[in-house]
Amino acid sequence: MKLYHYLHVKKETAKLGVSEKLPPIKLEERSLLILRKYMSMLGIGSAKIDLQLPKLQYTPGENVSGIFLIEGGTIEQQIKRIECDLVMASPENEKEEVIGTSTILSTKVIESEETNKMDFNFQLPENIPCSAPDRIFQFKTRLIFNEGVKSADLDKITIIR
Repeated sequence: MKLYHYLHVKKETAKLGVSEKLPPIKLEERSLLILRKYMSMLGIGSAKIDLQLPKLQYTPGENVSGIFLIEGGTIEQQIKRIECDLVMASPENEKEEVIGTSTILSTKVIESEETNKMDFNFQLPENIPCSAPDRIFQFKTRLIFNEGVKSADLDKITIIR
């Protein structure tokens, strides 16, 4: 049984791209690494993103600036991109319209439990309508990895005159 387990772990390690040149580790530790990798691919223990804005009320044409706070999960993960859409939603009829998108391409690796910050800037259109009970605005942020489930965040803002 131990030989089968060893061969299975070796095969799974190769599939995940883990180098054979790693320092020798116990079979149980390698199994734990593989388990963590699969869990992060399912979204459990994955890195998280949070758009942090200094205020929640803006006027048409204003520049919205803040930061993306990225917190590493249980294993290192390579970030593919960050997508952030400004969406105008109508809760009554469940319709959404994308007003604009900001995309940051990346090859950065976020280490386990590491915290990173990235600047965020978004120019609101001059002709954007004001918020109303039937019209809400929100930033929908997605952190997309080379492997694994994406992480998402939602931040509501108010447009005033």
